[in-house]
Amino acid sequence: MKLRISFQARIAGVLILLLLIVVGAVFVAVKAATQDAVRKQAQAQLDVGTRVFEGLLEMRGKRLRDAVQLLSTDFGFRDAVASADSATIRSVLLNHGARINADDMFLLGMDGTVLASTVGPIPEGSPFPYTQSLRDLKARNQSMLIVPLQGKPHLLVESTVLAPLPIARVVMGFSMDDDLAQELRSLSGLQVSFLSVVHQLPGQIISTQPQPLYESLRGVMLSPANDQMQMTEHGDQSFLSKRLSLGSTGDGAGDQVVALLQSPLDQAMQAFAPLDEKLFWITLAALAGSLIGTLLLARSVSLPVRALAMAAERIGEGDYGTPVKLERSDELGLLAGAINSMQSGIAEREQQLAHNALHDGLTGLPNRALVMERLGSAVSAQRAVALLYLGIDNFRAINDSIGP
Repeated sequence: MKLRISFQARIAGVLILLLLIVVGAVFVAVKAATQDAVRKQAQAQLDVGTRVFEGLLEMRGKRLRDAVQLLSTDFGFRDAVASADSATIRSVLLNHGARINADDMFLLGMDGTVLASTVGPIPEGSPFPYTQSLRDLKARNQSMLIVPLQGKPHLLVESTVLAPLPIARVVMGFSMDDDLAQELRSLSGLQVSFLSVVHQLPGQIISTQPQPLYESLRGVMLSPANDQMQMTEHGDQSFLSKRLSLGSTGDGAGDQVVALLQSPLDQAMQAFAPLDEKLFWITLAALAGSLIGTLLLARSVSLPVRALAMAAERIGEGDYGTPVKLERSDELGLLAGAINSMQSGIAEREQQLAHNALHDGLTGLPNRALVMERLGSAVSAQRAVALLYLGIDNFRAINDSIGP
């Protein structure tokens, strides 16, 4: 059985479909513009945060460098170094480190041998593992070195002890721990993570992110070097992330320190949640209003069309006396007027044809067909009837000579 769909339903369906397409396109465009604005905002925040991060590290390194230079020029300390008084050297290192909140204090010989150390895994008499890195740093005219010391990132600075010739080197540093990460986060507004890699083995992650995300963070930080911004997913959260290589030993062992700065996109999207909600309700209201308007429009078009169709069917059945009543000034009203005119014309022509069929065209009197019909009706009804037959001699000659 073939499904019949009314003209009204077709009009309503087409208009509703077009409306849904337009509303959907607007919604998608607004959503895309919102996401693009969030990404641009996150990129700007990440750029600014990166500069703040690097500036803060530089400031911390400069403050530590000034303190180390002050220590290296201290007369008592130089005297203790010159006399190789290890007890005094260690005491001075501990006291001075406590004043500047340093975690790592070393006194190195000019050949890189550790003369005094406050770090257990690097005892006195052992070669300092980052001697070459410090020399490379000095060759590049830099003064701050970030290394994976004891499985955690440490920032180290160096100063030479002169008496008056170089007799030793003082190296001090501090651990880049959770406190530093939280400080960087508060200043930059970014999520900050550190990871040390020693002999190509990742160490402990230091991060402002919650611990359940550490595994996915480690995967991003251990990915091939890429300092470009990238979208990353951690759990059910989205971030715009930037990986920074803070330092490496350069000895081929694969030791390095990696930082990961992240701008959360979900939090930025929450700022547009009221806009999405308003857009949703506006869309529903527009759909409801448009649906009502569409149905009314379809009804205003389909009802006149239906009336015109019924009029055409009635005319086809021979009813010419009922006019089409359609009070409209548009094209449908014009069509209704044309149908009424056509109906009147057909009725007049049929009436004329019927008269011509039963009357003589010359005299206008009833012809033989009408006489036979009326006689038949009278005989059938058994009514009294009289038939008069009149003959005119030479009628054709008279007609031809003097006319009808």
